[in-house]
Amino acid sequence: MKTHLLLTRPHTHAGRLRRPGERIEVDADLARWLVSIGSAHALPPTRSGTPPHRVAQIQPKEPNP
Repeated sequence: MKTHLLLTRPHTHAGRLRRPGERIEVDADLARWLVSIGSAHALPPTRSGTPPHRVAQIQPKEPNP
């Protein structure tokens, strides 16, 4: 099972340097370790099993007169 994390410190993941604020998906053991050393926070699962993402608030455009 994969766990979604939000990084709080720089971390090399899959050969790439990831910065604080980036989201990664890792196995449960690595997730527990990263959280235990303060490098990440677990993201709550969503119904679809994907991490939550910011959704832009779009206002409908008023029709021209």
